[in-house]
Amino acid sequence: MSHESAPIVSILVPVYNRETLIRPCIESALAQTVERIEIVVSDNASTDGTWSEIQRLAAQDSRIRACRNEENLGAVPNWLRCLALARAPLVKLLFSDDMIAPSYLERTLPFLDNQSVGFVFTMAGIGPEPPGRNLAYRWRETSGVFSSQQFLADLISCGGDVPVSPGVALFRRKDMQSFLKTAIPAPAGQELFAHGAGLDQLLFLLAAQNYSSVGYVCEMLSFFRAHPGSLTIGNGRRLETFYHQTAIWFAYTYGYEDLLARRAALAWVMLLQNERRVYSRVAIARRYLYDPPAKIHWWPFILGICDRLAWRLRKSAQMTDKDRDLWTNSYAEKAQPGSISQPTRKAVI
Repeated sequence: MSHESAPIVSILVPVYNRETLIRPCIESALAQTVERIEIVVSDNASTDGTWSEIQRLAAQDSRIRACRNEENLGAVPNWLRCLALARAPLVKLLFSDDMIAPSYLERTLPFLDNQSVGFVFTMAGIGPEPPGRNLAYRWRETSGVFSSQQFLADLISCGGDVPVSPGVALFRRKDMQSFLKTAIPAPAGQELFAHGAGLDQLLFLLAAQNYSSVGYVCEMLSFFRAHPGSLTIGNGRRLETFYHQTAIWFAYTYGYEDLLARRAALAWVMLLQNERRVYSRVAIARRYLYDPPAKIHWWPFILGICDRLAWRLRKSAQMTDKDRDLWTNSYAEKAQPGSISQPTRKAVI
């Protein structure tokens, strides 16, 4: 492969039992206005017709590189399987029930020319069909480069509309290789690899910790499909504890004492709601840390409870006609059925 034809972005599509959803997902990747891409698909031993559908798509476009695991590896190991096969310096996780707008890479790539920017993310629509009904991650009113410390503070304290899902973000491959973990040394740290909840958040936290800035595109260029088979539908409370686990472990490990207290407060509220039991601040720390601090600061803990109340009262960002039009117009142009390029050699690994 010549330097001129080598991919500059690998779009990683881990998949398990998404027979009816994998085609629109992959077609949205193929519809990118940036040409030098590859789509790496790893089927995690699906038991339905997913692999057959992937093979049909791969036979039509050589940018698709597909493989199938002999047995189900778990969610995060399958993400890492995609990552191991990626050849480009930049990578973008695209989950198999989600989609991206044709201009996603065109709008995000320029941010990573800046070596101080650790990653770049966009807004996302959420709903049964694109562009969705709800809007997520309207973090700022304009696109730009912002402080990674502010991103960290907003993510740990839930004080801002920032993502936990890497499905909206573009990373450098070397960073995803370093920061995408399968476990952490914490009480629930060994349970995370099967579903990825918490470890996806940790990828953002570790990347932000190692750069001074993050990039943000204030445009709805990602779509999360809400459907009965989605991990987050009906599992919100169960998954919440895993996000508390990685946020509390990260804040403690990297010395963010006030943010640790604020996140511990969010876990305290969750347990109060779920178990109808009041825990002490130190008991909360013991629940999430093997070697907890002797005390959790009182004042930021109170601020954390206020954060939770504010979060419950905060209205979701409203999707505007402009947001819908941006998605609809770009997708109508580039991702109509049949938009896959003319058949070329089959690219199954």
